[in-house]
Amino acid sequence: MDDGFQFIIESPQNSQGHKKRPRLVTSCDNCRLKKIKCLQAQPEAKCEACKTAKIPCRFKDRERYFAERSRAIAGPPPYGNDPNAKPSGVVIPDGDSYYPNIRHSIDVARRAAQQPRPEHGGHPQPQPSVHLFDIERPQFPNKHYMAIFIQLFFEHLANEFPFLSYEELSNDFWSSIMSPLMANCIASMASRYSTEQELVIRGLHNVAQAYAENAKTILQSIAHIPSLDTLHGIMLLSWSEYKNNRIPGLRSYCQMAMRMAIDIGLSDQNATSANLSENERNTRRATWASVLQLHLTASSFR
Repeated sequence: MDDGFQFIIESPQNSQGHKKRPRLVTSCDNCRLKKIKCLQAQPEAKCEACKTAKIPCRFKDRERYFAERSRAIAGPPPYGNDPNAKPSGVVIPDGDSYYPNIRHSIDVARRAAQQPRPEHGGHPQPQPSVHLFDIERPQFPNKHYMAIFIQLFFEHLANEFPFLSYEELSNDFWSSIMSPLMANCIASMASRYSTEQELVIRGLHNVAQAYAENAKTILQSIAHIPSLDTLHGIMLLSWSEYKNNRIPGLRSYCQMAMRMAIDIGLSDQNATSANLSENERNTRRATWASVLQLHLTASSFR
């Protein structure tokens, strides 16, 4: 007797892993909170609402979307089920930074949509991610890219930073004695000139921002120890802020650079150069001249 009932047998395990895709976040945190339209003149520009309110324009909700979307594409994380665990080779700054914060976002959704996915046996294969940082030493940029960044830095920016030497930085890099601060500062400024396809697809501005944020995080732990290398890193961050039209950041780092330059004796070349080589004296003189130029540039915006 047919009573109209049908029994459907399903395999619960088949539905596991098919989670609902998180919605793409297109508005900044402030506009989402106020439930207003987020209008940007350019993709990387501050939205009109945040510009009017004179507040930072952040996209933390979008970053969470990117993280969830990346996990959904890549499958279960290889580093366990600990929600607080971080993948090797990725540096994620924790806590609030004392230094000026910079809004940064990575358009992973657009990149994923544009990249073809080869199929094998009818199943799409996940694309390998771009490791911006060294897997074994996550404070440092990827070794392959870093060698390219050093070359690009001196091809395009050597005249702006006469206190840096290609030979010395190259030797420091290949000898593995380059500081993480200097490495990230150089990577941040040089990556904008890169033609590496993986970086271009990711977005050169986003790549530069990732290295700059890493440099700022590193600086927080060493800023209280004056040194010529740290001073050079602060100066590069200052010019990076200037070139990105972030004047408050320029002023902040410029003040740090001036204080540190005085602390290590650059303002009185005669008193500190007696036991130095000619090359070291030239480097200190060029550094002090660049600090003064940086100070004049920052002062012109007041």
